[in-house]
Amino acid sequence: QYIINSDKIILNETAANLSKITNKLNDNMSKAVNRKEKHASELSRFSEKLSREQKPSVAASTMSELVKKVSQISGFEKDMLKELRLAQTEVTDLKSQLKRSKSEATTDSLTKLYNRRAFDEFLESSFDQMDEYGNLSILLIDIDHFKKVNDTFGHIVGDKVLQFVSNILNEARQEQGQLFRYGGEEFAFLIENKSKDGLVQLAEALRNSVQANELIRKDTKAQLGKVTVSIGGAMYKLDDTVKSFIDRADGALYQAKEAGRNRSILSD
Repeated sequence: QYIINSDKIILNETAANLSKITNKLNDNMSKAVNRKEKHASELSRFSEKLSREQKPSVAASTMSELVKKVSQISGFEKDMLKELRLAQTEVTDLKSQLKRSKSEATTDSLTKLYNRRAFDEFLESSFDQMDEYGNLSILLIDIDHFKKVNDTFGHIVGDKVLQFVSNILNEARQEQGQLFRYGGEEFAFLIENKSKDGLVQLAEALRNSVQANELIRKDTKAQLGKVTVSIGGAMYKLDDTVKSFIDRADGALYQAKEAGRNRSILSD
């Protein structure tokens, strides 16, 4: 909710700033058109005056006025170019601000993974494009006994464990699919075009990568032991909704925990 409200504020501010820039540009363009018409009229008058003039002294004076007028026109065009370049810079800055805001809104600040909001958007978009040949799989990954870590060592260490596991998972996936922090100590992994055997192998590779690492406190060098994860997975079925797809993976995750944790199970 707070992220969404923040987005609205940023979008409103950006829209207001963009409106100011476009209004200013429109005003300057309108002035430019009016000045151009005025200058064209004055230059035409000078041209007619020169064509009629026989006296060199008067012609020289007229030429001097003409040079001055052309100089004024040149100065105005330079000012206009400066205004356009400034507007271009401001618009570029606004685009960067929007891009940065979107990134912040869909990134988990602790793990730097995509967050739950990004997961929901990605999954909804995937389902909108899904057809009978759709091949999307999900793995829900939960850190085992995470509450005990928080209760025993405190939330600061708990945060370090979350970062530790997220980094291992992100590296172990080898740039396949997309990894998200789903919530709390739970991660979600979405991947396309995986066979059932391939998904089983991937889930086991992720699980083994986590348990293969020993967790040690940097400040005291105390060994905190191994961290393990339980994984539940599901493959897309033709009659799946977003909810049923997630529910099947969640059910498999529950089975993995009930069976003793530190294991992976796929739903039927």
